Amino acid sequence: PLSAALETVNTSLLVKSSDESFATLDICVLDLDSGECTLYKAGAAVTYLRCGDKLVRATLSSAPVGSGGRMTIPAQKYRIDAGDVIVMTTDGASPDEEWLKRELSSKNTAYSYAEHIARASRAAENGRDDDISVIAVVIDKC
Repeated sequence: PLSAALETVNTSLLVKSSDESFATLDICVLDLDSGECTLYKAGAAVTYLRCGDKLVRATLSSAPVGSGGRMTIPAQKYRIDAGDVIVMTTDGASPDEEWLKRELSSKNTAYSYAEHIARASRAAENGRDDDISVIAVVIDKC
């Protein structure tokens, strides 16, 4: 179960070294039979969901894994339908939300969405040199 996996990762990071050792977790569980999407976040960046015509910003506040103590991660549930898009990014990718809404309103592949968002984020870095990872999922059918 998720709780056992979290406890294992948390404990491993705590005993790994005397230096700080944190990890963010960003977990998305999709049930395509029920159309339920559950997001779990531990110190993770924003996840965006385009549900119909709306852009939903999913932010959950929780300490990263490895920060000590018993690990619990808050969860948020969403309803997804065919055609909806889920975008998960690292903190190095912080797209302009108006641009992102326009980008996700076009019909595209998950790969194209991820590529466009990563490139736009890299172009907007203004001299910073942060890692950028983007995962995009297009729901085909529920």
